Amino acid sequence: MVDRIVLDGHTIVIPMLACPAPEVMLPYIGARTSKIRIGSGAVLLPHYKPFKVAEHYNLLAILFPDRIDIGIGRAPGGSAEVTHALSDNFLQNVWKLPESLKELLHYVNNDHPEGSELAKIKASSLPDVRPES
Repeated sequence: MVDRIVLDGHTIVIPMLACPAPEVMLPYIGARTSKIRIGSGAVLLPHYKPFKVAEHYNLLAILFPDRIDIGIGRAPGGSAEVTHALSDNFLQNVWKLPESLKELLHYVNNDHPEGSELAKIKASSLPDVRPES
C-alpha cells in the first residue's frame, strides 16, 4: 500500500513527463486521500524566496495535518533557457542556498533568533504540526 506520494518540481521540454508545480498538485492529491503523506521531493529553492515556500507549506500543513513533507533541492530543474526564465540569478542563489535553507527552516518553525531582522516577520499560516523536512 502506498503511504507517501512525493512530487519533484521539474520543468522540461517534453510535456506531461514532469510536474513543474508540485505546490499546485499537492492540494489536489491531499483532498482525494485521507492518510497518505504528500510532499515535494525537491522544492528548487534557488528559484523561490524562503518566506514564500514556508507560507505555502505551512498552509498545506494546516489543510492536511501531519501529512506534509517538504524536500529542498538546488538543481536548475530544466534547460539553461528554462533556468534563465525562472531566475535571472540562479547561480548566485545556489551559492546562497545554505543561508536560504536556514531562513526557510526558521520561518517554518517560527523560531528566528531574538533581535534578528527576520524575527519581525512571521509566516501568516502557522500549523500545529509543521511540515516534515
